[in-house]
Amino acid sequence: MSEELEVGNGNGADGATNSNVSPAKPIEGAPDQSQVLLKIQKELEQTRNELRGLQGRQDKETSEVQRFMGEVKKRMANGMSLEQAEQSITAEQQAAQKDDLLFKIARKVGVLDESPSTPAGNGQPMANDVASTLQQYNLDANDPDVAEAIRGKSNPIELELAAAKVALKRERKPVADVSASPSIPARSTPPAGVEALTSEYQKEMIAARGNRTAIVELRQKYKKLGVPVDSVVFQ
Repeated sequence: MSEELEVGNGNGADGATNSNVSPAKPIEGAPDQSQVLLKIQKELEQTRNELRGLQGRQDKETSEVQRFMGEVKKRMANGMSLEQAEQSITAEQQAAQKDDLLFKIARKVGVLDESPSTPAGNGQPMANDVASTLQQYNLDANDPDVAEAIRGKSNPIELELAAAKVALKRERKPVADVSASPSIPARSTPPAGVEALTSEYQKEMIAARGNRTAIVELRQKYKKLGVPVDSVVFQ
């Protein structure tokens, strides 16, 4: 008599499959990598936009100042005074702004056809290595601040975000004074008789040596008259 052996199908009493390997589960409390990457991408895009906007405003301001001063010089060469040149340019700018506003209003209410807008570009492709990323933001790998910022950034997005933040921080520094750009030399005229008053001040101060009250009064008196009392040298 033969016995038939039943081979188990690996199912438990409730029909569930028995397995020694548990299905993969995310580690509790660990951040989702896709969400972390998405957050970094958003922050990078915001930093890029802010940096481009700041650079654009600074370039525009510098260009406007240079253009204004160039026009002032041109008009002064034609016989205008500095004040007349500045006033005439300002008046023309205000008139142009008014015309532009009227044009926009007319276009908005349908009097004029709005010209088709130019589609915005997608920008430069994201850099895939340190060298191209730093070159994109005009940064030097030997700069201590740059080296510290990009240290450990193996992900291209994290790397570019670090570089963009360094560039943005530097762009936010105060812009060079307008006086550094081409400008018209100042026309300062010294007060009449300053040399004579200075000579008189020297004599009276020498005569008043030892009299503290008289010295203080003399300094106040001649300072009001325009004498540079703090820089006068006594023999």
